Amino acid sequence: MESESYAYFCTLKNTTFAEAKEKVVQALSKEGFGVLTEIDMQATLKEKLNVTFRNYLILGVCNPGLAHSSLGAFPHAGLFLPCNVVIQGRTESEGIMVSMQNPSALSAIAGNPELDSIAHEADLHMRNVLVALGGTLPVGKSTTLDDLLPRQPEAYPGQGLRTRLDARQVQLEEIKHHSPSKGLEI
Repeated sequence: MESESYAYFCTLKNTTFAEAKEKVVQALSKEGFGVLTEIDMQATLKEKLNVTFRNYLILGVCNPGLAHSSLGAFPHAGLFLPCNVVIQGRTESEGIMVSMQNPSALSAIAGNPELDSIAHEADLHMRNVLVALGGTLPVGKSTTLDDLLPRQPEAYPGQGLRTRLDARQVQLEEIKHHSPSKGLEI
C-alpha cells in the first residue's frame, strides 16, 4: 500500500474488476460502511462523450454513526461526505488499484477539533479496510483507536456541542434574571 496525505492506495493482483469490487464492498461492510452511491466512469464517459475509458468506479461510502457524529459536530461536514473509494482497472500485469480518501486529511481543512477526532476514527476504519484487502499500513501510522483519539476528554465528539449548549443555557438564565419585567418567556 502506498500513502499520500490525502489517500491510501493498494493494488489487487490476480483478480477481475468485479471480484475486486466485491472484495472492497465486503471489507467496507465489516468496518460499518455501506455504499450510498456508485459512479461508473467508464459507462458515463462512453454515454456522454462517446469515449472509451478503463474500468473506473467511484463508490461513495458512509458509516452512519460516524456521519451522524460529524454532522452534529460541524454543520458543514456534509461537504466531506460520503467518503470516496475508487476502484480502477489498469493493465493486467498492474492489477486493480483501490484508493481511499484519508478522512483526517479532509477534516484538517475545517479546523474543527470535534470533527478531527471523528475523522481520525473513520481513518482507522479505512486503514482496516486496506489491510483486509492485503495492503500494509504506512510506517508511523497508528493502528488502534486509542492511538488516534485525543487524550483530552473535551476533544471527543459531542463535548464541544455540550459546552456550547451549557454556555447558551447560562446566557438564557442571565436574560431571564435581568429581564423579568419585559415578559420574556423562554
